[in-house]
Amino acid sequence: MSAENYFVNIQIDRSVGASNFSRVYLSTQRVTGRQIALKVIFKADQESTLIEKEKFLSDVLDSPHLVQISDIFEDVNIIIIKMEYVLGGDLFDWVYSKGTISETGVSAVAHHILLGLKALHSKGIIHRNIKPENILVSESNAGATVKLTDYCLAETIDTNSQLSELSSTEVCSAPEILRGEQYGPEVDVWSVGVILYTLMCGRRPFEEDEKYPLFLKVSSGQYTFDLPEWSIVSDDCKDFIRRMLEVDPAKRITVDEALKHPWLTGEYPDVAMESALKNLQFTIMGRKLKRVMGAAKTASTFRQFTKLMMRSD
Repeated sequence: MSAENYFVNIQIDRSVGASNFSRVYLSTQRVTGRQIALKVIFKADQESTLIEKEKFLSDVLDSPHLVQISDIFEDVNIIIIKMEYVLGGDLFDWVYSKGTISETGVSAVAHHILLGLKALHSKGIIHRNIKPENILVSESNAGATVKLTDYCLAETIDTNSQLSELSSTEVCSAPEILRGEQYGPEVDVWSVGVILYTLMCGRRPFEEDEKYPLFLKVSSGQYTFDLPEWSIVSDDCKDFIRRMLEVDPAKRITVDEALKHPWLTGEYPDVAMESALKNLQFTIMGRKLKRVMGAAKTASTFRQFTKLMMRSD
């Protein structure tokens, strides 16, 4: 089948996301009217090994907290990954669009993320790219469900080996990754800790404009709860995040341990954290600026894809 024939029964609605090597489109299946997401990768922009990983992972992963892959098309020039469309968008944008954030709400988000990680880790898979853009929120009448996506950097690992390859973004990367050391599933837990810290106060735990000072702070675990935003946060929450941001991976809390932590099993006042939400706005603005820069890099890919779609119509 050619790429043109593949799109006979699919209508491309709009672009909803882009990275340095791919673009995601909201699409509609013409026969059923069902909305889906299409991730389009031109082979010149990405190594085929990543595509093979995504194919493998689509076969072994099945969890309500992981975005499901239903089909993968490939020809000489292009790879198209058909995925579940998640209506609520990514985590930070969803939280800000709600106009409110509370400790109870963040605890629920943490629970969903950890359930997704448990599904991955139980299959011997490390995500390696946990960041706000790769945590999506699906909204329905039953409520919101948080889902992990983007498995391109995920790796399988057995109990007798570890990885040492650099992955993820520096802001969410664990110390052992930045130091070039071997690492295991503990790196995903660290990344979740960074995200939860940011949600709770609207600021990243490790803030530096230059990479080297950032690496030093991350490697030594230099962050603080001594900020006004943390004054209304429970000790259980602080302990939970502190154990996730443990510099020594051997001492870092595991996913199974985290799921049993009092912060996820207890009840806390549903108090709006207004200062955290205001701070989060600036974090989101910075992310959107980076997205614009990333979109410019994929402009040529978008033009190629548009020409392809015109030929299929």
